[in-house]
Amino acid sequence: MNDSDLGLLEVDQLSFAYGVIEAVKDLSFSVSRGEVFGLLGPNGSGKSTVVRLLSRVLTPHGGRVSFAGRDLGTYSREELARQIAVVPQETAIELPFSVLEVVLMGRSPHLGRFGFERAEDLAVAHRVMEQTGVSELATREIHELSGGERQRVILARALAQQPRMLLLDEPTAFLDIKHQVEVYDLIKALSRQNGLTVVAILHDLNLAALYCDRLALLKSGHRFCLGTPEQVLTYTNIKAVYETEVYIGLNDLTGKVHILPLDAATRQRLEAERQDRG
Repeated sequence: MNDSDLGLLEVDQLSFAYGVIEAVKDLSFSVSRGEVFGLLGPNGSGKSTVVRLLSRVLTPHGGRVSFAGRDLGTYSREELARQIAVVPQETAIELPFSVLEVVLMGRSPHLGRFGFERAEDLAVAHRVMEQTGVSELATREIHELSGGERQRVILARALAQQPRMLLLDEPTAFLDIKHQVEVYDLIKALSRQNGLTVVAILHDLNLAALYCDRLALLKSGHRFCLGTPEQVLTYTNIKAVYETEVYIGLNDLTGKVHILPLDAATRQRLEAERQDRG
């Protein structure tokens, strides 16, 4: 990444409240082109609200979001859909569309006035289905698929938009470990090879350590800390934000931080040892 690529996404003093409940408070960070940026934090820390603000589902009550040097609010819906794609944790599709039809929905921001798919649109759809491992499901109805298969189709639909940035809200929550790794391997490869920028909400701290370039750890809507996985995923930070004891080590194979939860008996033993030393 060179200096001209820095700050594709700029978030400056962002705030939002649901009524009297402040969900995001004076949040600031920037994301570089081609970076995989993770948003971490316990339930209720404001992560999903941030994604809704970045996708303009919600309008900030304070602060500013800019994308490619331009205020996010100045983009038309169609312009924004060509720049940013969203993969939510769950997607409701009421009608019995085929997998190919669902993926082709991602081409709508690129279609002409009459909205007919061209050969180019079909080629893009087949390419992203191949990338996400759903090509063999092309003629199946979306409602016939398992939760994991359906989520990979939704990822393919987002990639069919050919966005510059992908917003992911726990995209692998319903996938088994094999498909979790395959999805994040694909996302990482696209960021490295195609310059795709990714902002992802993750609850799995080990996946965050393995795949993210940088992390923002949120607590009660505030940015608690920001940095590389090694800087953010420390015992002190995790204890303060998640309010539980964990074991943190180094994975010998990957060289990445590795986090394990501890059961009640171990937590009680550690507390007893601290009191004895105190």
